Amino acid sequence: MVNSSLIPVALPALLNTRVLDIASYGQQLLLLTAQPASGTPTSYSLALLASDQSKVEAMAAIGPFLGKDGQVPKLIAASSPDIYVVIAADSTQTMTTILDYAPTNKVHQPLGTPPVSSTITVSNPIMSMVAFPMHQLFLLQADGMVQSLQFASGDHATTSVLLQQAIAQPLPVSAKDFTWTMTVPTVTPGGMTSLSVPGVTLPHTLAVGLVKTVPHLYILLGEEP
Repeated sequence: MVNSSLIPVALPALLNTRVLDIASYGQQLLLLTAQPASGTPTSYSLALLASDQSKVEAMAAIGPFLGKDGQVPKLIAASSPDIYVVIAADSTQTMTTILDYAPTNKVHQPLGTPPVSSTITVSNPIMSMVAFPMHQLFLLQADGMVQSLQFASGDHATTSVLLQQAIAQPLPVSAKDFTWTMTVPTVTPGGMTSLSVPGVTLPHTLAVGLVKTVPHLYILLGEEP
């Protein structure tokens, strides 16, 4: 029994499921799944998978917390003990819901309690999300802007990520289209002091890593073939 998505997992609990997103959660793997494996999903779940993929250690249905007007789970991120889920629509809606699953003193399982909900307004769809400690989230929008959110219940606004030095504007020609007859372009002075990826139309994503125990934010950019 193997699911038809990101990773092969021969477990009955994941039979007939499609893995939409994956994140690390300590020594476990966190999966965002949709059922059934093909066609239009009718239900969504979170699953905590043992690091050796031998068993599903916890599961939680997201159904009771789905948004309205076509909003469905899109992305997940985690920073122990918190697990975050982005619920958004495929349309141009600006309202997005983020759920936070975290264990309590009474329930020690990460998926054992109802999540806390936060509603934010975004100008473009969220393409990627990462979580830092202390409920700090970073969101990459479809227009290349990186926004920051201090997660809390209720309605909240995201803020721009400011830089100490401006990022130069991208060159006006791509490597794919450049020929030897063209004048070599030069970098335009100045740029934006808000963290963004201007001019990027290829798939890109955020990642987080520890450098001497300090979390660092990374942006992975797609390359032209």
